[in-house]
Amino acid sequence: MHGDTSTRLSSSHRSQGNFIHRDIRAQPEQGELIYLPRSSLPADPGARFNDIFLVKPTWRLDEIIPYVDDLAVDAKARDRLILKWCRTTTDSQGVAWLTIRAKQV
Repeated sequence: MHGDTSTRLSSSHRSQGNFIHRDIRAQPEQGELIYLPRSSLPADPGARFNDIFLVKPTWRLDEIIPYVDDLAVDAKARDRLILKWCRTTTDSQGVAWLTIRAKQV
């Protein structure tokens, strides 16, 4: 994928949990695209969160949802998983960023 094609493809596939930007502060039109299909991630929530945070140490909520949505029966259960495995910080522009909590045993 090159140039505009990769950007157009990423827009449609990113929401499905296929592509991410490695640069944590990248806008959707910028940064290195990484192919990370949700189907390649573990079904165990702890292992999944550990794997996705190895690929990228900081995520926006809208980026991470497609990668964890299938782990829960509804949005409320998904949000509980995110709270369990992630720590949230807000930057000066009001954007919430997620990082992994210390490894849970």
